[in-house]
Amino acid sequence: MRVLEICLGVALCAAFMLIGLAKVLAIPASLSLRDRVGVPPALWTGIGVLEVLGAFGVVIGAFAAPGLGAAAAVGLTLVCVGAVVAQLRVRDAFVALVPPLVLGVMAVGEALLLATRAQS
Repeated sequence: MRVLEICLGVALCAAFMLIGLAKVLAIPASLSLRDRVGVPPALWTGIGVLEVLGAFGVVIGAFAAPGLGAAAAVGLTLVCVGAVVAQLRVRDAFVALVPPLVLGVMAVGEALLLATRAQS
């Protein structure tokens, strides 16, 4: 199970680091999505910061602090839920929902794995 925790943690870290930095650095594709779903700029940047922090949290949790990692994974799951809701609200195509759905499922799995290890 440790291998799975580490693999999921590293994958989530990489994905959310890229997604979060795109928001924080105002990458044009990220800004286009922000405008399409109608999120205010300051909130978009704040979400990006939280994604970067969550990315660090899950990878630290996978290697050293499972309680912290589980909490970070729950936070990233909530971010994914918010992304799906925002995209459903503007009636994005289903294909646009796939990345947050997949990342959300991965984050739930990581949260469960890390929470189980934190309790033992």
